[in-house]
Amino acid sequence: MGATGPQLFADDVAMDVRDAYRELLKQGKSGPEATKKLIRDCREEIEDIDDGPVFWLALAATQWQLGRLAMAQEWRIPAGAR
Repeated sequence: MGATGPQLFADDVAMDVRDAYRELLKQGKSGPEATKKLIRDCREEIEDIDDGPVFWLALAATQWQLGRLAMAQEWRIPAGAR
């Protein structure tokens, strides 16, 4: 759908990332587990030239807001596991 304004979470991809991350935490996943699952499930968005940066910014912003900002080493997935 796109964005309805200039704010990060006015973008559909950003809202989806935020909501999915929060839902995974509610289901009992740890922060790193939720992050890895989102990365695996959102490959198409991540690889998109427009949506990719939005995905990463939304994930980082959501983690930060929840006090769970992950270090890059915690969520890297080896190329063979993608």
